[in-house]
Amino acid sequence: MYYKVAFIIRGYSILLFILYISSVISAQEIPLLINFSNKDYQAHNQNWSISQEHSGCILSANSGGMLIYDGVKWQKYNTPGQQIIRAISQDDKGRIFIGGYATIGYWNTNEFGTLNYHSLLDSIQSENIHNDEIWHFLETDRGLFFQSFSMLYLYQKGSIKTIRPPGNIMYIRQIGDRILVPVIQKGLYELLPNGTFEFIPGSEFLIDKRVATILPSEGDDFLIGTQNAGIFKFHNGQFQQWDVPVNAPMITYQLNKGIRLSNGYYAFGTIVQGLFITDADGHILYHINQKNGLQNNTVLALHESSDNNLWVGLDKGLAMIQTSSPLSFYLDKQGAIGTVYTAIHYDGMLYIGSNQGVFYKQWPEKQGQVFKLVKGTQGQVWNLKIFNGQLLCAHNSGTLKIKGSESEKLFSNTGVYNIIPLSNTSDYLLQGTYTGLALLKKNSHGLWQQDSIVKGFYTPAKEIAFDTDEKLWIAHPRQGIFCVQLSKNLEQAIPIAVKMPDEIPKNTGVKGKLKLLNEQLYIRADSLTLKYDQEIQKLVPVGLDLYDSLALSDFWITASDSSIFRIRPHRIEYLDSESHWQSLQVNLSPGDENVIALNDSIYLLCATEGYALFNKHQEVNNFTAVEWKPLITEVVVAKQHYQPFLAHKSLTPLRISANEKSIRLSYAFPYFPEEVELQYRLIGYQQEWSTPTKNFTKEYTNLPPGSYEFQVRNVHLSSQIASYPFIVLPHWYQTWWAACLFFLFIFLVARWLWKLHHIRLAQQRREMEIEKNRELHRQKVEARNELLRSEIENKNRKLADSTMNLVRKNEMLIKLKKI
Repeated sequence: MYYKVAFIIRGYSILLFILYISSVISAQEIPLLINFSNKDYQAHNQNWSISQEHSGCILSANSGGMLIYDGVKWQKYNTPGQQIIRAISQDDKGRIFIGGYATIGYWNTNEFGTLNYHSLLDSIQSENIHNDEIWHFLETDRGLFFQSFSMLYLYQKGSIKTIRPPGNIMYIRQIGDRILVPVIQKGLYELLPNGTFEFIPGSEFLIDKRVATILPSEGDDFLIGTQNAGIFKFHNGQFQQWDVPVNAPMITYQLNKGIRLSNGYYAFGTIVQGLFITDADGHILYHINQKNGLQNNTVLALHESSDNNLWVGLDKGLAMIQTSSPLSFYLDKQGAIGTVYTAIHYDGMLYIGSNQGVFYKQWPEKQGQVFKLVKGTQGQVWNLKIFNGQLLCAHNSGTLKIKGSESEKLFSNTGVYNIIPLSNTSDYLLQGTYTGLALLKKNSHGLWQQDSIVKGFYTPAKEIAFDTDEKLWIAHPRQGIFCVQLSKNLEQAIPIAVKMPDEIPKNTGVKGKLKLLNEQLYIRADSLTLKYDQEIQKLVPVGLDLYDSLALSDFWITASDSSIFRIRPHRIEYLDSESHWQSLQVNLSPGDENVIALNDSIYLLCATEGYALFNKHQEVNNFTAVEWKPLITEVVVAKQHYQPFLAHKSLTPLRISANEKSIRLSYAFPYFPEEVELQYRLIGYQQEWSTPTKNFTKEYTNLPPGSYEFQVRNVHLSSQIASYPFIVLPHWYQTWWAACLFFLFIFLVARWLWKLHHIRLAQQRREMEIEKNRELHRQKVEARNELLRSEIENKNRKLADSTMNLVRKNEMLIKLKKI
């Protein structure tokens, strides 16, 4: 939520391109300018010094502390004692040096990017250091110079050397191998490598002047800018006034800061009238002040970033100016000329057609020129075109001919949207009007005049164009697409039935636009690009195979020289000669998108407020000078905050306790002219990249234990990927030693159970043996008893037999006796 609010605030503060407007309709175009107020960065107004951090973030020495801007949000760091910071710089080791009143030190980071402040006051052998104020840093091959107005301090290899100058000094500068020191009321000195000062002959003229800046020129030459006496040039060992156009305003408006840009231009910041940007010869290219964009006219700091943007520290806020961009802007915030619909370069003049009339100025312009209204053109202007050397205007009141500052009405029956030539005759022009079609005819003097109304078509014809078969196509953004055939005498428009493709629902209003590309007429109907198929007499969707990157559903327009511009949200893209799309930060007027080729290199783009000029021969600043890497700006676990983008070393993976339920990662991309979209993924959890998003924070909860790597990329502006590794630690019961203890416990329990089982088996064996022995004994007893019984029975039988034998013998004896 914080980031969404921050972007809403930034959206209002940026104003996307704030441009030059004054009471006399000043006509100067200026580069893209983005403002940052104290509400954006939540600190004081004054910004005394600007530098750039190695990752691309902007550093600012603010009255309220040190500011760091990563492209998404500002962070503020207070110094001990909360002193005002006057100077800021970063060395090649990533340490951020700051200076102010009784403040000299640096911030460095640990492996997680946490900033820690280290004071250098106790390292300086000077009695007044605790009452001195550092205003300026100068990084050289000799070391880092800290400067107050009375003393120099040289920081080398961890030690500080005090250097006392010949007097009170202004800001020192390095020109080539020379370190120049302007001494107040004495002149200019050079600080030699042995630590001594050598007066530069001829600089005595500076005794009564205050030097504001010293800037390099060609070769050994250099410029000396003074606060109230203008700019002087050192050439061939002599000083002379720099007789150039920018010199006069520097005398009047009090020069305060200066910088030479990487393209050889100069930027001069003043106390009274903002910023002047000149070419190498001192000709003023842009004058940017509070009237045309800056929040304040007092420039306190200037810095050119690695991507060639000019950062301006002001007495009230900060500004970024895209001086390297091929775009310059004129924005009519006060409604002086109205919304621009069309433009043309004619007879040395730039004519602008808006909803308020036709305005003109000399072009290429000169400094201080203004737009003027062409007499008689008040009202809505739709189109400006040149036919037979005459400038014609399609106007709400009809068709006008414009010459210089005057206008003449040629057609007044109704309003006119557009004017096109007829392919089979050069004596007529066809007008698309509010009520149909009408003709203009060339008279015997070669001048255009009103001719007649074309019968048979009475619908508003906002866009009209002939195809290769001489059929006239008519499009209106709300009433649809029509096709007619003009009769040979041009008196009648014969309707031709138009069949729409199946992809477009029937009986619905079609929003139509006409586009010409390489003599082929394309028709934009809703979200599709169509062309007419003569064989089936039907509009059909087409793939534009001329350019693989131009999709069927792309919304594109062509300039008058057939150059292609593709419409994107909050920007457009230009297809260059190498078939590469170049991104341009411009919002065209919705519904009336128009790009006009003023010459073979300059295009005028009708923006939402005013217009932009695009120089196609100037390279678009899409990170061609430096390709920034996305940043992992903050990692939050519980109440611990880490800043990986400040850790200029390989990261040690963050170890997250299992008791922490979530990790929140914030990321950014240090591209400041526009808001960007980034993609992310978490290796170890999700392999696929997310969809591009402007939400620059991601939170993960309840991640299982393991090693992860969070990655961020920007597929349009950089090939680099930022990554942040971290490890989610397991709970104690998920650790290897817990697993070992668990397996040991299981082993011991199993062993105990195994032994118990064996004991039980042994006991069972013993019981079975006893039972078996008992059974055997019983069986033996039973067998013995059975044997005894058998023996008894045997003996009984034998006794019985003996008894029977005795009986028988007795019977026989008895019988014998009887006998």
